[in-house]
Amino acid sequence: MEDGDGVTSLFSNMPPQDIMEAFDFEAFLNWDLPEAAEPSVGMQQNEVPALPTEKKRRSNGTTQPRIKRPRIQHSHICDMHRAPSSKPAVRCFGKRSRVGPHKGTRCERMVATIVNGELPVCAQHRAQVIKMTRCEAALECGFSCNEIVPWKPHGYPLCEAHWSKGKCHFLELPVEIRLSIYQYLIPDQPVQARRSGMRSLRQDRTPVSTAIFRVNKTIHEEVADLFYGHTTFDIDVTNGQDSSAPATPCISMCYARDEKFFLTDYQMQLLLLDRQRTRNAVNGTTPSRPTRQKRFATGIKHLFTPWKPALSLQYFQRIRYFRINIAFNTPKRSPSAINSTQAAETILAEAERNLLCDYLHRLVEGLVTDNQAPLRNLDISVRIHGISDDDDAQANSKAIVHCQALVKPIRRLRSRTASLVSLIRTGEGFREINMLPVHSKEEDSISRFVQSCCAELTDSLVPPPRSPVLVRFAQLAELVAKMCEYPFWRETDIEEIEILLSNGRSAREANDIKALISVFRDVFDKVTKYNSDHQDFMKQMRQSFENMRSNIIKTS
Repeated sequence: MEDGDGVTSLFSNMPPQDIMEAFDFEAFLNWDLPEAAEPSVGMQQNEVPALPTEKKRRSNGTTQPRIKRPRIQHSHICDMHRAPSSKPAVRCFGKRSRVGPHKGTRCERMVATIVNGELPVCAQHRAQVIKMTRCEAALECGFSCNEIVPWKPHGYPLCEAHWSKGKCHFLELPVEIRLSIYQYLIPDQPVQARRSGMRSLRQDRTPVSTAIFRVNKTIHEEVADLFYGHTTFDIDVTNGQDSSAPATPCISMCYARDEKFFLTDYQMQLLLLDRQRTRNAVNGTTPSRPTRQKRFATGIKHLFTPWKPALSLQYFQRIRYFRINIAFNTPKRSPSAINSTQAAETILAEAERNLLCDYLHRLVEGLVTDNQAPLRNLDISVRIHGISDDDDAQANSKAIVHCQALVKPIRRLRSRTASLVSLIRTGEGFREINMLPVHSKEEDSISRFVQSCCAELTDSLVPPPRSPVLVRFAQLAELVAKMCEYPFWRETDIEEIEILLSNGRSAREANDIKALISVFRDVFDKVTKYNSDHQDFMKQMRQSFENMRSNIIKTS
């Protein structure tokens, strides 16, 4: 039994079951290895003596030589993976020229040579170096897809076959952790209303990744609630820049001035990225105001309609933080009116201010109508331009009067917290003076005004209804707008009607219902007179046509 040949001959003719029963497993487990031999005299102390083993017999050619078995990869035996060949054949990932019938499509020629870390390209597109990665979609066999795909930052590599089947493991994280991660990818600075030069979207000046909005619907809703619900959006209301030309009031938000242009969420992301890539203030300046040209009598110029935001309503309703920036440019004295009285300048400034209040009322009406939920924070900033600083006390009093009139329409809004951030007065020499806080005789009046304004804005969470004067003026403006759509109005007539509307604005801001009723009467008298004049004109034209017709008949 001890001889190897005897053991072989003993178990050679036995069936497998008898071999398992006859084999002594307990003796095999308790079998001890031979003890190590004593170290010889010439052996070092750290050396371990080798066990006595037999020398391997060299092959004399009669036996088959030992062959190293190749390592079998999973792709050789799995039907879900493409078996690698000696010469890998993949298609070129290079992009064709933008000019031609293909216009930037993928080349897709067969390529046999692959450079490590780069996508395979043909000889024609060798100059296009694109980083390569592997598809990490988990298959049913337990291994990843491992197909070649282009590398993209902030993305989970997936090939075209698994683009719509990939599992989003990110959603398995708790909601709190996901929201904390989103805060590092979206802007944390206020979204400006207009382009004003280069400004980072984050305080740490790291780039944002708004592509997180387009991962899937679940992540989109989470990021949208976080971005629109916790970011401050600026709204600029101004009557134009300092210039000798007449100013044009406007409301700006999210880089848009046209109220008919609505931004979707994807366009909002592109605007944020475009602002992030801005390197200078050349493209960030405010669009120049067009000069006044001859205007045809096509209708009233300033319509009193609720403001519509330049953002989709489903995203605008999520905004809870606003900062309203009001900029009022007092009209400059023209060279031909050097000897004009101070009262005339005051009346002109009041008319321009009331026109700007028109846009503030429209803004408030749009915020109250479209944003039903209460605001969390509302900041107000007022800037008055063009006040002469010959006498600081007189200039401050003028700025306070303008500020009180401009902030009055906004006091209809309601927010949990509100504050008047700044009240800046700019003189003729572009010297800015922040009147909050001030140390002068007007300090008590300004502080009382600020306290009353903030207290009224945070009084309740339900906005108050419109005043009767505001409702009547809205009806008057709608009536005049429909009336002026008639194509036979002269330009002088429309200018007279605009003057009547200006008087109506003054009555509205003064909360004088009697003065507004008198404006109604003046408008009715104007329409009645125009109607009688038009009837007389049409009567004369019909008489002229009859005379011409009779003359033509006689001559024929």
